[in-house]
Amino acid sequence: MKKFSLVLVTALFIGCATNHNATPKVNAQQELKILKKYNIPTARFIETDNKDEAFEFVDQLDTIPIVVKADGLCAGKGVIIANSKDEAKETIIFMLSGESFGDAGKKVIVEEFLDGYELSVFAICDGTNYKVLPAAQDHKRVGDGDTGPNTGGMGAYAPTPLVNDDIYKKLKIV
Repeated sequence: MKKFSLVLVTALFIGCATNHNATPKVNAQQELKILKKYNIPTARFIETDNKDEAFEFVDQLDTIPIVVKADGLCAGKGVIIANSKDEAKETIIFMLSGESFGDAGKKVIVEEFLDGYELSVFAICDGTNYKVLPAAQDHKRVGDGDTGPNTGGMGAYAPTPLVNDDIYKKLKIV
């Protein structure tokens, strides 16, 4: 049975409904900085543009699979879940070369794999007030049994039964 883990709470601040450029874009590095800043538990990770540093980190991990993320924006497609250390290293080389995701992959984040459900919780804010929207549950891989490439959020749905009123109350306190 999978464990439930709320990986990240992201707030979407919209300055003006007609100005789409006002909506901030959050990449993997920024997400991890938010987790670290607010002491939200997460997987061990390294952010680097150096192949040797990334390989050293991969070799230190004692669990498989290993997650390799392009640091830049990739429309939800910049995450590879490697099923071996060799696959993780091949992915790192491919990303850092710029071949797979262009400039978005010139820096990578390598992290431990967390097994569990992924939820996204968004809030809309006008600068003073906010409204928490229903949590969405994300099914990341395209194939049955969590196989194949990531979907980039195309399998997400809301509301999810994994979030109850107690969790929403905790989110509002943060």
